[in-house]
Amino acid sequence: MALALVNTDLQPRGERVDLLPNASVLARWLRERGSTGGRPVRVGDQDVERMRELRTAIRRAFIARVAGTRPPRDALATINAAAALVACAPWLRWSGGGLVAETRWAQGARLADVAFATIALNAVSVLVGERGDRLRLCEAHGCNRMFIADHRRRRWCSRTCGDRVRVARHYRNRDRSR
Repeated sequence: MALALVNTDLQPRGERVDLLPNASVLARWLRERGSTGGRPVRVGDQDVERMRELRTAIRRAFIARVAGTRPPRDALATINAAAALVACAPWLRWSGGGLVAETRWAQGARLADVAFATIALNAVSVLVGERGDRLRLCEAHGCNRMFIADHRRRRWCSRTCGDRVRVARHYRNRDRSR
């Protein structure tokens, strides 16, 4: 979920595109990703701004992880603050013959804060877990998306970016051979 948030701030061809431009779009995005338990969430303009700050902090921490450098202190502070918005605890229950783990949030917690905390906790798990080792920046020109590599040789966030790179290389090589 944290990676999906990071990828809502695009810069194709040098133009910035924010896929979460307002409160209603943010509310739908949070609900569609399950961070609100499928319930409608109320968010305001302040929440949109807070989400943008969290997105920037996570991106900066992810980029540092990819580079093998220390993440900026202010980025970590923003992620930690979001993770601490709502108290939560792991909860085990028996379901259909097996254990199921879920997160229980403090009762009465504001749903938007639960969503922020969920995303921040996901970012923490990516940064310190094995997925962090597979975190990559797309190598396609003009793409600033990030992805978790499912194969060690994967270099692009999507087939579209890979195709763009291969087509550009083909035309470049064809023009050189003339």
